[in-house]
Amino acid sequence: MTAKSRSQAGNKQLPWRMAAIIFVVLILLDLSSGCGRFLLKRYELYVTGPFDTVTTALIVADSQENFDHYRDIIESELWRYHHLYNIYNDSPDGTNLKTVNDRAGGPVDCSAELCDLVVYGVDVYDRTAGRVNIAMGSVLKLWHDARMTANLSPDEAHLPEQEVLAKAAAHISIRDVIVDCEAGTVELSDPAMSLDVGAIAKGFAVERIAVKLEAEGLCSGVLDVGGNVRSIGLNQVTGKPWRIGIRNPDNSPAVELLDKVNVTGQSVVTSGNYERSFKFNGILHSHIIDPDTLCPANFHDAVTVIAPDSATADSLSTALMLMSVDDGNELLKTFQGCEAMWVTDGDCQVSSGFRVYRTKSQG
Repeated sequence: MTAKSRSQAGNKQLPWRMAAIIFVVLILLDLSSGCGRFLLKRYELYVTGPFDTVTTALIVADSQENFDHYRDIIESELWRYHHLYNIYNDSPDGTNLKTVNDRAGGPVDCSAELCDLVVYGVDVYDRTAGRVNIAMGSVLKLWHDARMTANLSPDEAHLPEQEVLAKAAAHISIRDVIVDCEAGTVELSDPAMSLDVGAIAKGFAVERIAVKLEAEGLCSGVLDVGGNVRSIGLNQVTGKPWRIGIRNPDNSPAVELLDKVNVTGQSVVTSGNYERSFKFNGILHSHIIDPDTLCPANFHDAVTVIAPDSATADSLSTALMLMSVDDGNELLKTFQGCEAMWVTDGDCQVSSGFRVYRTKSQG
């Protein structure tokens, strides 16, 4: 990609009906302290639909009026980003990523926020040595179609043929993604290519929404968009960090949570091979596709990342699913303030700084 100017910032589309199953991060509430502390009250908000998942927000505010203000921001911004970063449906507000894909081969006038997302996607490609590639739309579509067929019409289930995958892979060069931020355009110079921002869009949007809430005065809260968790400040009701539970990827009722972590302003995101997966001939196929093999990743069951911002946590959790623990630890060294936990065949490994975030009960 060439970018004449770059902005800093940071979709996995998940069926909301499955939200109770696929939530990989659960918020744990510490209710032992008095809820009237500092005359603040904890409010809860649930939004269904944006990014095809369920959003849960915990807002600590001093009045219903202030909570209503934050609620309006969350709801409106979730829907706005949902439409803007959608690759499957046209946006009622004008140009979105689907428009960019539909007009591949020439420049498309885009909003600054759309340009920022694409620029961020190219940056992530470079920083992860191509593990996360938003230009893989042509390949990911083949696996998306196979997953939908397997889940909706099991008798017709199939895997994409390697020859077809190889042909699609001829159109996934990130250097064919051209962004001109000054002109406000995004161009896919290869007419046969398409973008898929599933690995970055939700985290990018969550971070921007959190930053806007902070700018509007919110000092304490948690935003959980389908398992993409962003904390804001301390839990001012308890005076402690927010406690986030990391769910067991095998959905075992005996061990629901693998770990619990304390965060104050950080984001916690988990990627797993059980999300949006499908079975074919008894084998589970992940939605995370390895750019080297063009097939589902099989390194780990799940990876959880703690990062200073939600965009980084989202993209990095996907990247770490596509490499060994050793390689992942090396990659982590290039991301300041980030830690990870890998779950592989029931075995958990953590990066050197992960233990700092663990609650006392976890050791």
